[in-house]
Parts: sequence; C-alpha cells; structure tokens
Amino acid sequence: MRRALVGLAVAVGALAGCAVGRSFYASAGDWADYRRFRVAATLDARLSAASEYLAARPEGVFEADLRAWLERAEPVFYAHERGTRAGLERYLAALPHGAHAAEAVERLVAERARARRSEALGGVVALTERRLDLEIERRRAARAVVWTWVEGLLVPGVWREPFSRAPAAVLVPWSIALPEAECRNDWGASELRHCKKRVTRTFGAVLAGELVRRELALEVDLSFDVRGVVRGARLHGPELFTRLWEAEEAHAGAAGDGLASARAVATSRFAALFEAAGCGGVSSPLYGETRCGPLGLRAVLRGAGTSGEEDELTVWLEADDEAPPARPAPEPPAYPDE
Repeated sequence: MRRALVGLAVAVGALAGCAVGRSFYASAGDWADYRRFRVAATLDARLSAASEYLAARPEGVFEADLRAWLERAEPVFYAHERGTRAGLERYLAALPHGAHAAEAVERLVAERARARRSEALGGVVALTERRLDLEIERRRAARAVVWTWVEGLLVPGVWREPFSRAPAAVLVPWSIALPEAECRNDWGASELRHCKKRVTRTFGAVLAGELVRRELALEVDLSFDVRGVVRGARLHGPELFTRLWEAEEAHAGAAGDGLASARAVATSRFAALFEAAGCGGVSSPLYGETRCGPLGLRAVLRGAGTSGEEDELTVWLEADDEAPPARPAPEPPAYPDE
C-alpha cells in the first residue's frame, strides 16, 4: 500500500510536467483552481482540490488529466484509510462525494455504533459525528434564546434602571444583534415607547426516523418609559412551548398528549425560574399568573389553546394598572424619535 501511495506522488510530478504547456492557454481562474491541486501539501488536500476542480470546471483545460489521476488515486486512498474510524473521517473530509463516500459513511456509522454501544443515534445514524454535534448545538441555541430572556427579565436592575445598563445577556441580543428592534412612540397616550424584535433559531428533530427542520420563532416586545426603563415585556411565538420541548427532547411532532407534555415541560421550567427569583409558582400550563414580590412584578404565562397558536409570557411592573395587552393589534411601521 505504501508503494501505491508513493506511485501517486510520482504521478503528480509527471502530471505537473504535462500541464506546463497548457497553462499558457488556460484562463486565470482555471489555472488558479488547478494550481491549488499542484501546491497542495498533503494527499488529502490534493484529492480534495482535484475533486473540486472537476466539479467546478467540467470543461476545464486540465479536466482530463485530473480526472485520470483522481480515478487512479481515489481507490488507493480509500483502501488505505477504510480500516480505521480516523481514516474514514479523513476520506470523507477530503472526498465527501467520492466514489466510495456511501460505503465510507456506512462503515463510519457502524464503527461509531459499536464504540458507543447504544442506539442513541436513532433515525440519524447516517449522520457524521460532526453533524450530530452541530445539531446538539442548534437545539441548545434554540432553547437558550428563550431562557436567556426569561432569566434576564427576572434581574432586578432591568426594571429599575435604564435598559442601557441591563445585563449583557439581554442587552447585546437586543441592542446589537440583528435584526434591529422596531419601535414606535406613544408618549401622548401611555407615555411609553413600544419596541419589538423577532428572533428565529432553526434546529433538527427526529420525526418517524427522519431528521426534520424546525424553527423556533420568538418575538420580544418591550415597553419603555421616558427614562428608558422597562415597564412591560412580552415573549411570544407560534407553538413556542412545543418548539422548546422539541429542542429539549430532539423529537418532533408533539400533538395530543405530546402537546400537553410540551406545555407541562415548559411550564415547569418557567416555574423553576420564577421560584428561583423569589416569585410564586405557576400552576397551569394553559394559564398561570404569579407575583414576584422582591421585584415588584406580575407575570402571566399563557399556553395556546390549539396547535398553531401563540404561547406567551407577559411580565409587567405591579405598580402599573394593568398588564400590556396579551395579543396587541398590528403596529404601524417604526419611525424615528421626534
């Protein structure tokens, strides 16, 4: 096998000599793509460069030479790497669409299944470990975008000082992260400035053995007084509790008993955060109200009556007369401060 790999290196040198003449009538882009193959420091990188050249330039000046070299090099490389998990990962990194890619994925899944001694991968056993890690991170990020806001609204300073002094965990996503918040002034009526920002996170969940895409959409509505202090807040989104449950369990399609379970899990987490902040408990997953004495707040948790509707958490200062409207009418476009 080592002799075969050495032979490939020799073949690259011969190929480089043949390509010198062609470089005079190759376009600048064609030559640049070919040169990536020429100067690649490792066999892995050379294989990857050759494969990318053929995909991008099926009629390139160097197409025939690189195709002939790749047809000879690919099976030798695979035979050398297929015996170990690291080798299979190296092959797929270099040639994700190579002639033996499907077989490499199958072998890699089998290797990982034996190493883990479990069936935890379920319907996503064909995914590489890197993709699995990515899906775990996406689900974590989807959950975090909601819980970070809930925890942030239970920080006393958010309701006592201008929002510009709020903890970075909520100030940064509100003031810096895109998209920008849309605001309108209501100084004449409520003497408040109403702002809203919509945040989305996508993640994967398993449905009937297949990985499906889910989107968690969270809209954050904040109302500020003339000092820039938060007076009311509303977190809401379509099937928000269900999306949180799916991001936690990695399974999709909560309906019927599953929908009730999703509401119960979300309510339990909300209740734990409220109680940790010194607030009362939240008893119902469909409608729960609590007071946060140490913060001078009241909060209402509303679960949607049916699938497809919005779930929401509304928090406001108890000193104010009433809560912000649960589901306000559409607001006009944002306009600058006057």
